[in-house]
Amino acid sequence: MQQSDQWRRAIESLSEIDWRHPAVPHAHKNDPFENNQTEIRQSTMPPVNSCRLGNSVYFKAICALSALLATTGASSQQAEIATCRSPAGKVFRHFSGIVEKADAGWSDEKISEGVLTLVRTSNGTLDMLFIDARNKPISMTQDGAKLVLLRSSDRSISVLAHYPGATTEIYSFFQEKDGRNRYSVLTSRTGPQATVEKSSVMVGLCDPIKFDLLPR
Repeated sequence: MQQSDQWRRAIESLSEIDWRHPAVPHAHKNDPFENNQTEIRQSTMPPVNSCRLGNSVYFKAICALSALLATTGASSQQAEIATCRSPAGKVFRHFSGIVEKADAGWSDEKISEGVLTLVRTSNGTLDMLFIDARNKPISMTQDGAKLVLLRSSDRSISVLAHYPGATTEIYSFFQEKDGRNRYSVLTSRTGPQATVEKSSVMVGLCDPIKFDLLPR
């Protein structure tokens, strides 16, 4: 399949998503980080040609990311380590640049339909794939980020993602004692290329994480 066809299928998958509707609430209703988040699914990246069979926002977003995997070369040689979604938390917007005093300071932040996939590429490096604000599938490394594995164990993975001149993030993928899989992202966005400078922490849910795909 040519890359143009793969991108077309990715965009078609995204065009069928109704992004206005909230996700299905998770069963753990007392957890503030799980409100309005989607139910955990025991799934991996589906084949692109099966994307039209699913109706959920989560399934169609995963299909779009699956199509992106195909465009980044030798998808069969890439390994999906973790797929996570719907992060929520707190953000501190700096009183600088275009931010007015009334809008600066602490507030809630969430990406209700956000989906992120951590992959090991065919050459052994890491990449993260996500759906951006324009509903387009994006590869972090192709978007200019440098990814570094900070540490990994049988229950946790930490990855540094740095966009020169704008954003530095630390992603932690981990399994809790009750077996639930989560991820957190610490973001520092400052510098000449940052339109809105901010510091934030968000936590989301993950499908089963394949910790064994990375070296200890």
